[in-house]
Amino acid sequence: MTSNELGHKVARAQSRLDGLHAMGEAGGGVVRLRLTADCRLVALDIDPRALDLGAQRVAALVTQAHESARDSVRRAADEVLGELTGDPSIARALDLAQPAANGSAAGEGEVCEGSRTSFLVDPLGRRQD
Repeated sequence: MTSNELGHKVARAQSRLDGLHAMGEAGGGVVRLRLTADCRLVALDIDPRALDLGAQRVAALVTQAHESARDSVRRAADEVLGELTGDPSIARALDLAQPAANGSAAGEGEVCEGSRTSFLVDPLGRRQD
């Protein structure tokens, strides 16, 4: 495989990752949200029925929806990246590059790196970090 072919495959995979979104929902659709491949929240919909649930329950539903979307986006990203790493030429190149990567930080390059959702909501619905 030439470096141009490799570059084209990597660019195609990056383009697919850039366009990747995943939906998550909780509470029977009371909370729905959408994440990008890097777990950036791009949409959040909270149904008016949530007003009867209380702030802590709504916060828990948002967390559940985020975890669902995060799991979905990771699976989809793994599929896209698997197409690259499943190519024998690319796998060999990664094996050769592995010694250099051993010095990198743990988790570097992972989808949704550091995306653990944690926040509190007071009774008025204000976010507290």
